[in-house]
Amino acid sequence: MTITLNLEPRIGAYLREKAAQEGQAEEEIAQELIAWAIRSEFQSQRSVSLEDYNINAAKAAELRASLASFSEDWNQPQMDLYDNYDAAKAHIEAHL
Repeated sequence: MTITLNLEPRIGAYLREKAAQEGQAEEEIAQELIAWAIRSEFQSQRSVSLEDYNINAAKAAELRASLASFSEDWNQPQMDLYDNYDAAKAHIEAHL
């Protein structure tokens, strides 16, 4: 599945710069940022309006189906580390 984002130029430039710094594809950086935004929204409000992200019911069903293959793994207790990924990464980097 491919999701196309129409970004304003400064966001596209940020993605290119961040991708170069991290050695990742722009799409990976975009996915991480979207996931972070959705997580932040969810954690602050405990509900997310998918319409705010231009995701209708059909698109939500498509996303849910595409993520179902790894939901069992993602819901393992060990994956809780990713709830605070940035803090954990900063902690590790500070002790290297």
